[in-house]
Amino acid sequence: MWSDDGKSTVDSTYRSSLTASLERHDIVRCVEKRARAFPAYDSPGLIKPLVVQRYGVSNQYMDHYDWFTDGPYLDGNIESTFFVYIQANCTGGGTNFPRLKTPEDEKWCDFVDCDQPYDAGITFKPITGNAIFWKNLHPGGQGHKATLHAGLPVTSGMKTGLNIWTWVKAHRGKSEL
Repeated sequence: MWSDDGKSTVDSTYRSSLTASLERHDIVRCVEKRARAFPAYDSPGLIKPLVVQRYGVSNQYMDHYDWFTDGPYLDGNIESTFFVYIQANCTGGGTNFPRLKTPEDEKWCDFVDCDQPYDAGITFKPITGNAIFWKNLHPGGQGHKATLHAGLPVTSGMKTGLNIWTWVKAHRGKSEL
């Protein structure tokens, strides 16, 4: 985990998934190109090294943001996130956004957990090949608090995900978009 002052720590009670960064080989560059082609993706920012996370039984990543608060140690922020389910042979393990509401249209129930309590937010089901995309920052560069999210515990099997983060440079207290 990275703190707002740029320090890395390990806390297995908070995050128990395994993580690995990928080198920028041809396949990784192809994935980056596909991410940039996504219609809602409009950032000229730098795509950070891709990160793979593996979740086994009981592994999780508790509520967190992908953005940082302003501080003298940072030269920018994570503007947007893709989380891609590259393996989802599991039960449990959804990605929960507790500050968002589940859509009321039942067609979404193929992709989100419509059986959870209304006040639990929205949980995206881990489905191999599916992805979630969100913007972490408001247009002025401030962190978007509705993007609080968690990788819920896997109850059986294995989940593997790919994070694609876009980094934008800070400028006079605001991110350059």
